[in-house]
Amino acid sequence: MLPLFGSIGFAQAPVDSALVKQFENWFTLNMLPPHALFEKCVPVICLLRIDVDKAGIIGDLTLSDSADSLFRNELQKKAAKIDVKTLQQYCDHLSIKNKTFIIPLNYSYNKSVCTTQQFDMDLLAKYYSFNTKVMIGDILLLPAITVKLSFQY
Repeated sequence: MLPLFGSIGFAQAPVDSALVKQFENWFTLNMLPPHALFEKCVPVICLLRIDVDKAGIIGDLTLSDSADSLFRNELQKKAAKIDVKTLQQYCDHLSIKNKTFIIPLNYSYNKSVCTTQQFDMDLLAKYYSFNTKVMIGDILLLPAITVKLSFQY
């Protein structure tokens, strides 16, 4: 329990490795941060929230308030293409209903001028917030997606 965030409890979600890995691979290949964040050495450190309704249908996918607006816009642009089908298969396979998943996202850069990547420490307070509301309830945690990006000019 984290008293700072009210009533919140985390549990490791059951991992069907093939489906979780398939979604992770899709996300890693298709949801890259905008090049402008790379240029400024701004890492992406946020949570992806996935809500599953009472019928077991995936609804919203949202980023925590700590996500940079450029990355948030990128997610919105690609929303229709996100591999929700794999996540839905995961929920169906495990009969998951009326739950919230979170996936920690961490994109950093392998770039010589990014020796000190700029991260606004005030964003840590927004890590567990979605639309300015602190996340509460029982949360299932899926494995983090961690990507170290390198770009060549």
